[in-house]
Amino acid sequence: MCEECAVKLDVDGLCEPCASELAELDRIQNVPARERIRRFGLSVRSAFLFVAILIAVATPIALSMRSLVDSPLTPEEFARFRYAAAGTFETPDGVNALSTVLGASVYWASAQEPGHEAKRLIDEYAGDGYGGFRAPATSLPVDVFAETGQPTKIDKVIVRQQPGEALADYARVIDVYAATASSDGPWQFIGRFELTQTLEPQKFELDQLRDARWLLVRFVANHGGDHVTLGEFSAFVPSRGPLGQMKP
Repeated sequence: MCEECAVKLDVDGLCEPCASELAELDRIQNVPARERIRRFGLSVRSAFLFVAILIAVATPIALSMRSLVDSPLTPEEFARFRYAAAGTFETPDGVNALSTVLGASVYWASAQEPGHEAKRLIDEYAGDGYGGFRAPATSLPVDVFAETGQPTKIDKVIVRQQPGEALADYARVIDVYAATASSDGPWQFIGRFELTQTLEPQKFELDQLRDARWLLVRFVANHGGDHVTLGEFSAFVPSRGPLGQMKP
């Protein structure tokens, strides 16, 4: 209350500014029922609009997440994420020239079983829950033809046996050839490699750098089982090579 109002309080009431302020305070503190109902309606309307917008935004996200859960990542997709997270294609062994992320592919196999196609050899995964390559032992020798993403030079191959397969079915001897002119050859013999019955990666250093655009992996023998199997086959480029300079 101002001094003017304090003087006039016993005479003729409040001044106009004070009277207006007190009237506004009374209106705020004592909201009429009709005004309360109007405000409640506006609040409910705003809440419905917020929920509708939230549903419209969240539904596609939820459907996308459900799709991802219902469709697990393939080994090739996982490899792509792994390289992207690392920021490089380089590994301690160099760059895998048979990575599907770099454009490699298997274009023909003389024998393979459904669900265990030869393309599993280069998906960069050998583990439980996702089968590797498998073919009938009666088809030996079995030839698998692969194409690298681009012409390159390799200095080692690394293979992994497939978990869950019978030890007698593990590949025991493979021959590897390379071609640079065409996918039909001529083929240059790179080496014969004898594999053991271990799940650890088996690394074979080449005697020298070998030019390669197409690779032929010939399965010569297994360990006496009814099938021949292998989890993974990789051919590596030294990090200083052209593939070694590429980034995901």
